[in-house]
Amino acid sequence: IYKDARYITTYADFAAAMQQDAYIRSGAYIDVADEGDDLLFAATYDVYKSDNLFFNEKTKRMEPILFALITDMEMTDENTDVTTVTVPAMINRNGTQKAWVESNNGGAGYEKVIKKKVRAITDPFYQGGNKESRIITASAMVNQHIIMPFGWETRYKAVYDHVTGFLRNFEANTHDDPEDGLTGIYEKEIADGNIQPYAHANRGVRRRN
Repeated sequence: IYKDARYITTYADFAAAMQQDAYIRSGAYIDVADEGDDLLFAATYDVYKSDNLFFNEKTKRMEPILFALITDMEMTDENTDVTTVTVPAMINRNGTQKAWVESNNGGAGYEKVIKKKVRAITDPFYQGGNKESRIITASAMVNQHIIMPFGWETRYKAVYDHVTGFLRNFEANTHDDPEDGLTGIYEKEIADGNIQPYAHANRGVRRRN
């Protein structure tokens, strides 16, 4: 369902084409492996807004078009002893300001471990939506609003092969972790049309380290 997954000439070219004030925020999304044969998928990204407007069916109003530009990704079957080192390193390396962590099953414990290792605010949340329905429903929007970095077909070959080969018949797919993660980025960052930086939402709240 992602055969037309978009990638741009270079991330830098896309960002340069946007107005300087088009940058909004830098986030991360982590889908922790739920079961023994599941994969962990984590991605960091920058959110930009376009001057062009579209009608948001969810909010029922005209809004700027938002894009999430992927800056880094990790998909692995390594255990948490490894990923609680590599994922925080990725989050810090990319200047992430907020990390969304699915708290289903082992996710809550995972968030408690990594929040001590990152400069970003971590936000654990329970993902209660039907995974199959979410992924299929949002697939067109994921194609339109999530921008992959140049060369992702080689830099992140496992993710590229998985996403571009993903089938609408869920039973035919071995895993759905990267697709679930990309859908989560769309849901958290794009779908509601939020054009504010994270600091705006947390204004007046002091974070204790």
